[in-house]
Amino acid sequence: MSLSKAAFCLHLDKAWGLWYNEYGYIIITYTGGCMNIDCEKLKYLLNDMDLRIGELIDNVLNDSDSDPHFSAVAAVNKIKCYIQIMNDLGEKLPYDTVEEFFEFNAYTKDEYRRFEELRQKESQHYRDVQY
Repeated sequence: MSLSKAAFCLHLDKAWGLWYNEYGYIIITYTGGCMNIDCEKLKYLLNDMDLRIGELIDNVLNDSDSDPHFSAVAAVNKIKCYIQIMNDLGEKLPYDTVEEFFEFNAYTKDEYRRFEELRQKESQHYRDVQY
């Protein structure tokens, strides 16, 4: 499964599969049905998600402009869904937006601007959901 194909939204009353792909990123996919989710275990699985998102952002910023292999759109999707899921779990994060995520994680304004330019360019042909 490519990173651009991964779905990262979660409703806690549905069944979801969680695993790491070959790049070390958590993939969350809907499997249908209804189940009780152990919120503590879900929090554990998501414990280092901000670091993994940071790794993806670094890869996007250092990727080839002519032949990119990492998705800025997927990174933004992950940030937005991570914030939403953690809030749904009652965990307040020190950021509420994508821009605040960048600021909190010590990215410069120039890095955020460049990332946004890459995301906007990619979003024109991105085939999956964009949050």
